[in-house]
Amino acid sequence: MHKVLEAKGLPIYKMLLQVLGDFCQDFPMTGVDKILDAALAGRQILPTDKRALGCLGHILSNPSVPAAVQDLQNKRFSDLPVELKPVYKDGRKLHVAFWVRGNFISDKVRDLLAFDGATGSGHWCDQDGKKISLINVGE
Repeated sequence: MHKVLEAKGLPIYKMLLQVLGDFCQDFPMTGVDKILDAALAGRQILPTDKRALGCLGHILSNPSVPAAVQDLQNKRFSDLPVELKPVYKDGRKLHVAFWVRGNFISDKVRDLLAFDGATGSGHWCDQDGKKISLINVGE
């Protein structure tokens, strides 16, 4: 008997499809259908970073589909709960990290997903785009 291993972000991907599909069914013609089409296109849209997947999982687990889509579109990393907030230390100060993919730096949860067709998963960075290591402040 063999175990079937799921991909790293498969539960998050399933939640994403469910939330976007439910939203498009209830609220057609809002532009979210284009995001759903990109999610169904068969390319990798999820990041591989564990903290990034945790942020997405938190947003998508909201029982209210409209609230989940609203949070996905507009929530910033600084608005996330302490245990999920991507924080790095610079000297004696703590800063909220940014997400970079290619040359695009962002602080929105939506930009963790590669809807625009960009390749590469991205990584956490400072405001100048330099790769950083996150610390755990909520544990």
